[in-house]
Amino acid sequence: MVGASRNMMTANYFLTANLLNLKYPGKIYPVNPNATEIMGLKAYPNLQSIEDEIDLATVSVPVLKTPDVVRDCIAKGVKGIVIIAGGFSETGNNGKGLQEEVKGLLEENSIRVIGPNSLSPLNSVVNFIIAFGFVEKAKKTRTVI
Repeated sequence: MVGASRNMMTANYFLTANLLNLKYPGKIYPVNPNATEIMGLKAYPNLQSIEDEIDLATVSVPVLKTPDVVRDCIAKGVKGIVIIAGGFSETGNNGKGLQEEVKGLLEENSIRVIGPNSLSPLNSVVNFIIAFGFVEKAKKTRTVI
């Protein structure tokens, strides 16, 4: 979770909080250079400081920082990336240039991506849901007819 936040007033807070609230069984690594802990999880200043391999990086940083984070993902060997940030081609030539830069990096390194301007894939079986708002676990019901 690159760009994870401790501030409940930000959308990035919920990217991590929902996984915890829904009891996602996988490992979660909040990345924030200004925090040592986020919601009881050890926070990391960057991807390189995470000891384990990373399957999927959720990137929610300002658009101008996104290419550098993608380079960090490449260096770390990340297999897939979700780019949440907006401000790319939809904003004009500067944003389009940034999008082309990121696209080139991803293609050169065969990294799969969802985004930019996106949320994550969703897998309700394991409660993998990345969303900006509070997500509550659905209660299982059984209908008898």
